[in-house]
Amino acid sequence: MKDPTKSVVDVYDTIAIQYAKQYDDYKSPDTLYVKKFLKLLPDNASILDAGCGDGRDSTYMVEKGHTVTGIDLSNRMLTIARNRSPLSMFRRMDIRTLSF
Repeated sequence: MKDPTKSVVDVYDTIAIQYAKQYDDYKSPDTLYVKKFLKLLPDNASILDAGCGDGRDSTYMVEKGHTVTGIDLSNRMLTIARNRSPLSMFRRMDIRTLSF
């Protein structure tokens, strides 16, 4: 039996480019939550973007002056995230077993 987590990661690795293009702006409803979240933080906060995907939210948070570490299991998503947000740190890591 195939590991369900690996199955999900395989899907995200397959659709990474299309996903990044589809959610390439800050006008999506998800970003409203990020904006609300950032209002609760002090200036220059350190943020863990768990399940960072293509780095869209990480990019936005860095642009707002925060330090961001993004983690994800999809290598292809992380590659896009690193290109999109070079000022963020990205690591391949499972949110269920953080190694910080």
